[in-house]
Amino acid sequence: MELAISFVSRFENEINPKQDRREAISDFFNHASVYVSSEQLKQVEALAKQIMAMGIKWKDAMHLACANISGCELFVTTDGKIIKNYKSKGLIACSPVAFFDFYGGKEDA
Repeated sequence: MELAISFVSRFENEINPKQDRREAISDFFNHASVYVSSEQLKQVEALAKQIMAMGIKWKDAMHLACANISGCELFVTTDGKIIKNYKSKGLIACSPVAFFDFYGGKEDA
């Protein structure tokens, strides 16, 4: 299992007004093995526009587009609207509970 992050994730974290959370998330990001850079902005924006057609907001669509581009299989979120509305052949949006139900007992995950 690998953690993927993006320039969108980093930007969103940088504007977090709570310094302790910002620093903790930044430390967490250091464990990422996959990164979608801003050099892929045009590709990300084009895919995000398609995702928005599913009723998903721009910022969320940007995160989903980055996850798609990075080759992720799962997008873990607590946003019920994303879980309900997002449909993709290669990327599944799921809740943290569903994620742990599936991967929690797997030693090779």
